[in-house]
Parts: sequence; C-alpha cells; structure tokens
Amino acid sequence: IPGTAAAHLDRTPTDPPFPFSQTWDAIGTLDSQGTSHSRITLTLRGDTELALRAAFHQVAPGQFGELVQQLVKNMGYEGTATNADVTHPDDTATPFKIGFDYERVKGGDWEHYKISSQLPYATLPVFSDQDPLIRTLDLGYPRIETANAVMKLPKGWGAELPDAIHLKCPYATYDETYRFENGTIYAERHIQVIQEKVPAADLSTYKKWADQANIGNGLFIQLTRTTSDSPTIPVTPKTDTSKSTASDGPPIVAPGSEGAMKLQIGRA
Repeated sequence: IPGTAAAHLDRTPTDPPFPFSQTWDAIGTLDSQGTSHSRITLTLRGDTELALRAAFHQVAPGQFGELVQQLVKNMGYEGTATNADVTHPDDTATPFKIGFDYERVKGGDWEHYKISSQLPYATLPVFSDQDPLIRTLDLGYPRIETANAVMKLPKGWGAELPDAIHLKCPYATYDETYRFENGTIYAERHIQVIQEKVPAADLSTYKKWADQANIGNGLFIQLTRTTSDSPTIPVTPKTDTSKSTASDGPPIVAPGSEGAMKLQIGRA
C-alpha cells in the first residue's frame, strides 16, 4: 500500500530473483590415528537458504555455534563443529554462508581403514519398493548443488577410489568423481535438478536413476599404504582388508599391484 497513492495488487513473479544453488566446500587433513580436521563452508541460495536464515534469526549470535552443531548433526555428521562463521540472517543481498571447523575421530569404518569423502548427502527424495509412491514427487525448485571435498592423507598413504558416477534422467543429472594427487583425495559432486516435480506415472524412471546414483548413501574410500622402496614387498590381498586393525595401519599396496593401478588411475 503506497503512502501517497491508491492501494493496488502486485503480481508475484513466477521465477525467483536469482538462480537457486547450494555449494559445499570441505578442506581437511587426516592423521594416522583416524582424526580428521576440516574447514567446511556451506553457501546457499533458495528455499533451504530461507529456512536457515529463519532458524538463525530466532537465536542470538552467541548461540550460532550451538545451532551449527545441531545442523551438522542433522546432516548425519557425528563429529564436532566449532568456530562457526555465519552470514547475518538479515543480509539478503548475498548468499547465506555457514562456515565452521569440523573434527571427526575415527569416522567411517576406521577399523578397516575406510573413510567417507566428507561430501554431504544429496538433498533429493528417495523411496523403496516396500514403500511405493502413488503421487507426484516434489524435487524442489530447479537448482544446482555442487560439493567439493579435499582430504590430505598421512605421508605414505594412498587410496582406492570409488568409480565415477555420471547419470541423467528427465528430472535431474548426477555426476560424482574422485581423484588422488600428491597424497590428497579430491571428491566432487554436481547435481542439477531440471524439473520441479516427477509425475506419478513416471516415478519408476526417477527411482531407477536415484537407485543407480545411490542417493541417500555415502561411498567409503579404502585407505592403503604405498611402498616405493621395494616393489617385491608382499601385498595384502584386497579380500583381506576387512581383517585390518587400527594398530596395523592400512593394507600395503605395492607398485604394480591391482590397488596401485587404481591409484595411478586416480591420479589421471
């Protein structure tokens, strides 16, 4: 209602004033005892941004750290978040950012030296054959979600990387890749939501895509030790890695072995 003119109705724009997006960046190091230290930054534009701005608006800045810890826990991260740095909830001119230090002790399946990449779970719906849907499925407004995770390993350690994933359906695309360079694991994911809704008649197409992309589940990375001094050192077979213990260290992978070949491919 203008102060000096007659009241009138305005039409709300169909599209938002900016593209919806979500970016996750994690940079960290892992020590030989299984403790990782990372700095994680989450940058948001869109519906999730609005919900988080509202949540942080309800608490005092002195409580932002507690709220970040709760957010991290709700995202499935069991470690400790500290040193939170959060954009002021009222500053809507720029994307909403949440940054924090993250410490995790013996995450993943550390008993068998398998770790997660620190990529977050994809924020897309899933359903099982035991709980079938018979209605339209809402994927949220079209957007792009990107996630990058960097983890420096202890000296002399390597990794057997998961296979890359490249999948597309009429409603979304999913790309996830891994590489290993200079003792560091790099994981990248790119999701593009193309359509806001999946019609009930085509739920099977979306479910097949989501199952193949392993939506809602994380992939483990098997850690190894590389040995450059002698290529003839016996290699712990891959089938025996489940017998590794935390006191022994990751399984040894000598140059020329199947595991070493995976390391070379990871470096490409």
